[in-house]
Amino acid sequence: GAKLVTSAHDIVIEFGFCSTNNQIPDMQMNLYKSIESIDSKDTTILEKLLQPRSTDDLLSHLDISLEDLLQKLFDLSLEGKVSQDMMGLWKRI
Repeated sequence: GAKLVTSAHDIVIEFGFCSTNNQIPDMQMNLYKSIESIDSKDTTILEKLLQPRSTDDLLSHLDISLEDLLQKLFDLSLEGKVSQDMMGLWKRI
């Protein structure tokens, strides 16, 4: 049957990942730590990818070498934060 969901907590409880509220802050803290671990170049790249962009377009908007940009895009794709579509455009996930 259907169930009303008003927050991520409702989903976590429904699927049985935790049964009390005390585990949710730990999950949120891990999220905050992962956000803080993103370096400033990664953040800038992610901000530029609010719309799909080519590598050349990104390069023209960033103060970074092609080699560094490709490495950052590769790392971000491994982390599941960006992907490249069939047209070769990079986008946020």
